[in-house]
Amino acid sequence: MSRRTYLTALFVLLFAPASFAQTARFQQVYENTVKPGQEAVYENYIKKLIAAYDKVGSKVYWTTYSVMLGKPGGTYRVALNFNAWADREAWGSIPATMAKAYGQQEAERLMKEGGNTLERSTTEVWENLPGASANQGGAAGNFVRSRIVRVQPERAADYEAMVSKFKAAYEAAPNKPVVSVSVLRMGANSTYTFRRVQQVNKVGDFDAPAGIELLQKFFGSQWAAMTAELDKMATFRQDFVVTRRPELSRIAPATTNSR
Repeated sequence: MSRRTYLTALFVLLFAPASFAQTARFQQVYENTVKPGQEAVYENYIKKLIAAYDKVGSKVYWTTYSVMLGKPGGTYRVALNFNAWADREAWGSIPATMAKAYGQQEAERLMKEGGNTLERSTTEVWENLPGASANQGGAAGNFVRSRIVRVQPERAADYEAMVSKFKAAYEAAPNKPVVSVSVLRMGANSTYTFRRVQQVNKVGDFDAPAGIELLQKFFGSQWAAMTAELDKMATFRQDFVVTRRPELSRIAPATTNSR
């Protein structure tokens, strides 16, 4: 892995707080899978990165999540929100910040050490679909359950229209599940891959109706036909759960408009 590649893969940072409950227009997600037994080294690098940004007084913030279920162990995910592509022009430089905080020689050593822990890294950009999302705007949850659905390319518009109907069910539910739906804009199978995420504060909160049970109750006799149509469109599904890692995150100071 080249120096340029591992610097990019380890972390790219944005001037905004982030969570997988996407409320900004776009969200960039970095997924890094760490080599077996190298989790402590990788996490130490991230803590050094946090300390560097604290030392220089940067206004760059991020949130780190690790995968609990549904993906290989040692998988970390970072969600970065932005509202316009021009926002990316203000992204900070990790090498420059690390060098300023630790000196050039130590910065290069730390970045090489962290980069050597990586086994695989992917980057995607998702666009929020507010017409299909519900009950957004609260604080980030500690746990996030995600479902990735890929559909036939020619059925992408039909799928979006169908899942947009679910918004009313989520908003009418007594437990008000926080659900965000987005479509992949950059990455493999973009424009016809969709993501539904639900965030909660406790794992036990996933027991509350928020998925098929809730929709079935809301739509009644219509649900069987809707399910059949969704199954015809879908070509791939994946479910996984992540947990927020505050000790590996750098969160913006709380303000009345922090979200």
